[in-house]
Amino acid sequence: MVTRPLVWHLSLVLLALMLALSNTVLGQSVGVTTIRGTVVSVADGDTLTVLDGDHIRHKIGLLGVDAPEKMQAFGRKSKFSLSDLTLLKQVEVKTGQYVQDGRTLGVVLVQGEDVNLSQLQRGMAWMDPEERKSPSAQDRNAYKEAQALAKVRRLGLWGLNKPVPPWEFRQGKTQHR
Repeated sequence: MVTRPLVWHLSLVLLALMLALSNTVLGQSVGVTTIRGTVVSVADGDTLTVLDGDHIRHKIGLLGVDAPEKMQAFGRKSKFSLSDLTLLKQVEVKTGQYVQDGRTLGVVLVQGEDVNLSQLQRGMAWMDPEERKSPSAQDRNAYKEAQALAKVRRLGLWGLNKPVPPWEFRQGKTQHR
């Protein structure tokens, strides 16, 4: 006869195993992983494509960053800035999160320099307000400081009279300017 504690223990082990398998099947990772490769295209100010050593393309979104849309004020300049920082360069992408539109969210590094942070320092993007799309607490603080400094210095989009965050632009809350 099986005892109640043993059944309970076996149930927990089975549940843990099922969760681990579902994460593997769904392509979700629990820890941080690294993608290494060359940036082969830049779609906008916070999206690029990395071709890894196995010739697999990875669509990457800059974690913690939300850049203007292409048709939005500063959208093209933000894209050109990201291209300047990354296009045809070797990168490392530290990632562990996914987003629904197929972009893998991560912190992009070029020779150890945080590209996500650079976009904020240049005034080419906003820090993403969604906490679930945030980098580490340390990076989050650096990103907040970079955005605040760019804003005070009126760099990039902060030089506009009334910059419209992309999440408002996408929702149609503000007309094109």
